[in-house]
Amino acid sequence: MADLAVLNDIKHTIDLFISIIKRIMDEEIRIPECAKLTQAQMNALYYIHNHNSSTISSLSDGLSISQPAATMLIDRMYKSGLVTREINSDNRRQTVVKLTDDSKRILGLIDEERTKRLEVILNQMDLDDTAELVRLLNKFVNAAILTSSSNGEFCMKCGNLHNPDCIINQTTL
Repeated sequence: MADLAVLNDIKHTIDLFISIIKRIMDEEIRIPECAKLTQAQMNALYYIHNHNSSTISSLSDGLSISQPAATMLIDRMYKSGLVTREINSDNRRQTVVKLTDDSKRILGLIDEERTKRLEVILNQMDLDDTAELVRLLNKFVNAAILTSSSNGEFCMKCGNLHNPDCIINQTTL
């Protein structure tokens, strides 16, 4: 059993880490096109991007929102020119949603900005410390997965961007 003082220090450090990462990833990105996007739309854009396309049902499952909420979200995004919709040729009851070129460009700009923000921080560390950070974070994630009753709850549903070396796969094999 871990020492209570150590656990409190770890909880505090993790809280700070989460706050920093949220700020890096979610703090307002000063790109004019982003000003009009809601967080739900951003989540949907990333989900669709990660999977090349999506059905409303898959999007609903992937974002853990109701089917009607996913439908309304996609309707708003379609009207804003963020996505296209087409009937699935294999199942005419399904609508396939894809990103527009404009959405892809916006996501590229956001990812560039997030990478720059992270790079500024990591450049303050030497390469050995950065490698050690990755190693320890992977160990933490592995331990969390092993103690969870459902490994799938941690899956980021990264679709076509999936890394075959993903720690989720390594832990659940």
